[in-house]
Amino acid sequence: LYDVSTGSKLVPGFELQDIVYLTGTLSSAALLGAYWTMAGLLTRLFEVNPISGNTRSNDLAANAVNVGMCCPLWIATEHALGFGPVDVGGVTLDASVV
Repeated sequence: LYDVSTGSKLVPGFELQDIVYLTGTLSSAALLGAYWTMAGLLTRLFEVNPISGNTRSNDLAANAVNVGMCCPLWIATEHALGFGPVDVGGVTLDASVV
């Protein structure tokens, strides 16, 4: 999303601003991964079924609950801390977060 909003570069190559964008993207992904893991532990998504020996990670409904728990929190955190695109949550997110 950063590349789309900033346009094409005049000079090809890796610059300091690219490092800033890359660390922002990696920190956002790490935060989403932490929230996903936390939600998975709370919903017991990763526990092994003693009968079948499989986890519930392939269960669509269990994953939908996990997405419903972690993604709104992730978007609200991104918005509150000012990471990501300027209008990551839309114009109404300010009112709902505050």
